[in-house]
Amino acid sequence: MSQKLYKGFRAAFEKGEPWSCYGALDNVQMINATKYQPCIYVSGWQCSSTHIVGTNEPGPDFADYPMNTLPDKVDQFMKAQILHDRKQNEERSKMTAAERTATPRRDYFRPCIADADAGFGGITSVMKLTKLFIEAGAGGMHLEDQKPGVKKCGHLGGKVLVSVREHLTRLQAARLQSDIMGCDIVIVARTDSLDASFLDNNVDPIDHPWIMGCVDPADLSNTLTFVDAGLAQIKKSLTGEKQQNALEFWNTNAKKMSLFQAQKYAKENGFPFYFDWESNRTDEGYYKLKKGDIDYPVARAIAFADYADLVWPETHSPDFAEAKEFAEKVHAVKPHCMLGYNNSPSFNWDLYFKKSEDLEAFIPKMGKLGYVWQFVTLAGFHMDALISEVFSRNFA
Repeated sequence: MSQKLYKGFRAAFEKGEPWSCYGALDNVQMINATKYQPCIYVSGWQCSSTHIVGTNEPGPDFADYPMNTLPDKVDQFMKAQILHDRKQNEERSKMTAAERTATPRRDYFRPCIADADAGFGGITSVMKLTKLFIEAGAGGMHLEDQKPGVKKCGHLGGKVLVSVREHLTRLQAARLQSDIMGCDIVIVARTDSLDASFLDNNVDPIDHPWIMGCVDPADLSNTLTFVDAGLAQIKKSLTGEKQQNALEFWNTNAKKMSLFQAQKYAKENGFPFYFDWESNRTDEGYYKLKKGDIDYPVARAIAFADYADLVWPETHSPDFAEAKEFAEKVHAVKPHCMLGYNNSPSFNWDLYFKKSEDLEAFIPKMGKLGYVWQFVTLAGFHMDALISEVFSRNFA
């Protein structure tokens, strides 16, 4: 299943024709989807609301359900696919040769891509979860760079990231477990860094340019990133050619530097600046992040691409220009990196698409940018809610 998924994604990447699917809620939806969809999404949000293994306690998408919940759903789906394939084999065995020729086989085996959330703990948890997914028959899984224990749905505020370094160890752990078992699994690295509010530690220099700090010791509320603080200081301290050269270097390189490299360069070139990222940490000790800068998920995606098969940037809106900028910047460094995209029901689609033909063109246009896997996470949940509402009302 994983090889089928990977080869399908790679072919889609080369052709610029994406695979699209939606989150199926149950076996009935999943089997119907196999007629039309190349793969099946298994959503943590849906399972947290409808399929909680062990407790049967529904709740919001905080990844506080048992870690075997999603593998159990994948196992359920896989067994249903096997059942329907067996039934098909039995039916075909009773056909004449001419009837079999006239009745093409149906491929029930559509690979599942499952939500691994933030891994449900440390490295051993990630490895155990990967093992459960492989044993259940998942073709792929996605791991996000949020902090376990405080993980939130991608479209809620106040998300807390782990460092780039920590998420890399998760991806490495998942790949190691796959290698130990001698079985492939497609790994999707999701980053929530575009709209995250907090970072749990500053150990990785890749994160430094987006951490907010105090830039005026007399006013703790005056906070900027060191990138913005240095930019303001260049304009204040330098003039003429010196200012122009410093601005050119800073705008090109500052987001690739650690705080310590940046302050060393600033001091040596005549624009030292004050920056304190400790004074404005939260009660939990988290560092505050600058939100909405596409370069942050780009930087994380480039790092994650060495260990993942796809990278998925979680976004707050279906902004094609933003998605295009992300794809182009990632592919400038990692030209073969395949991308995923959540066509989320949380988006205000009407705000971005006034014409139905523009909406219809969105997925194909995104496919040409390398977004090979595009999915609607909660379609199963919504279709179930809709038809049960309509049927119950009309039956009454």
